[in-house]
Amino acid sequence: MSVRISHIVVGIYQENTYFLKADDNSTVVVDPGGSGKEIEKYINDNGLKVSMVINTHGHPDHTEANKYMKEKYGMPVYIHPEDAQLFGITYDQPLTDGQEIDFNGNKLKIMLTPGHTFGSVCIKGDGFLITGDTIFEGTIGRTDLGGDSRVMMHTLKTKFNDIPDETVLYPGHGDSTTMGNERKFNPYLS
Repeated sequence: MSVRISHIVVGIYQENTYFLKADDNSTVVVDPGGSGKEIEKYINDNGLKVSMVINTHGHPDHTEANKYMKEKYGMPVYIHPEDAQLFGITYDQPLTDGQEIDFNGNKLKIMLTPGHTFGSVCIKGDGFLITGDTIFEGTIGRTDLGGDSRVMMHTLKTKFNDIPDETVLYPGHGDSTTMGNERKFNPYLS
């Protein structure tokens, strides 16, 4: 079993929408922001079978196409309830800290990482971590749009200690990086 990760950049905020594809082409869509039609085209062009949507947090640039995806594919939408409530997002399944989601024999583990928002999560898989807007290459997410800087600092100090250096980080905006690079070069983590 393995997960292949691809993404497209969508919307005016250049948000990364990720596609986690299993061996049978079943796919988890992470943070469908921007245009639902653009995401649908990518899904169709690549023969993906959408099985669920997971939101790393509730900001509109990461959730804008949730409704479109739900209407088009009828799959469940997962998000932390705190962000769903704060940002008025309809969802099917709540995300909780430590939760494991089985995805065609692959395990996706949810890490609650509050700070950017109080319901921010990261998604941990085999060798990768989708960080949403918690960690970017060389920096972290802002905390003035439904988050808290002190909470973010606590999250950064406590939640990422066990993540191996070789783990690839896939952020909500910008380029991928590794945990090792961020420990060396990100002033918030070094």
